[in-house]
Amino acid sequence: MAKTAANFNYDALFPFGRTKDIGAPGAERTTLWPFVQEAARRLQLTVTGDPRPEDGGYYRSDHFAFAHAGVPSFSVESGQDFLGKPAGWGEKAAADYNAKNYHQPSDQYREDWDFSGLEQYARFGFLVAINVANDPKLPTWQPGDEFLAARQQSLISNGVR
Repeated sequence: MAKTAANFNYDALFPFGRTKDIGAPGAERTTLWPFVQEAARRLQLTVTGDPRPEDGGYYRSDHFAFAHAGVPSFSVESGQDFLGKPAGWGEKAAADYNAKNYHQPSDQYREDWDFSGLEQYARFGFLVAINVANDPKLPTWQPGDEFLAARQQSLISNGVR
């Protein structure tokens, strides 16, 4: 884990088209945050955090095992502000999909899906990752974050600086 720079969790991205925003809950807790902001700016996206942190989603997501081990981690999530759609459309479309299709027999490929938003999110991750790869320092957690001690211990135990 000491040699793992970061973990970006891509999960449950909706194929509903391009957005004006992108979710990156947890990124603000890490030194990756400036890279996240830069990538979003370059792609003309607004970065959103966790809309309901009180639900504890950060601690139930696939990236949590990495965070717990000290690796700076966050999820990349679909934006909600879809181009050409009215305000609130994205939240309603996601809720409908989850209620009617998620983990059900109807949860399969559809011809009318628009994957252009997924291309946006892939570019976003690439831009963040290229900055991480070119930075001489490994990313870590912000001072005071609950996962910082695990990162520091991992680095020390493995002689990584």
